Amino acid sequence: MWHAQLACLSQQYAAIAYDMRGFGESPPTVGDHSPQRDLARLLSQLAIDRPHLIGCSKGGETALDFTLAHPGRVASLTLEGSSVSGWESDAPPPPG
Repeated sequence: MWHAQLACLSQQYAAIAYDMRGFGESPPTVGDHSPQRDLARLLSQLAIDRPHLIGCSKGGETALDFTLAHPGRVASLTLEGSSVSGWESDAPPPPG
C-alpha cells in the first residue's frame, strides 16, 4: 500500500517500507511475537539510528509503541488512524 508514497519519498530520502508479520505479502504469524521488537531489529540490522517513522493503523500502532518505548531512537512520528496498543474505546463506532 505504500508504493506510491515510496516513489515520491525516495526522491529525497532513503525510504523503506516493510511488511510486518502477517501483513502485505508476509505469511501469517505463528506463535508470540512483538512488532515493536521486529521494528527495533530491522532498524538495527539496517544501521538506522533515528528514523522518521510513518504508519497507519497497525503499522502506526507499532511505530507509536516503539517511539514511546525508545523516544531517543526516533526523529519524528507521523500517524494515520492509529492508537496505542492495548487501548480499547468504549464509544460506539461511527455511523456508516
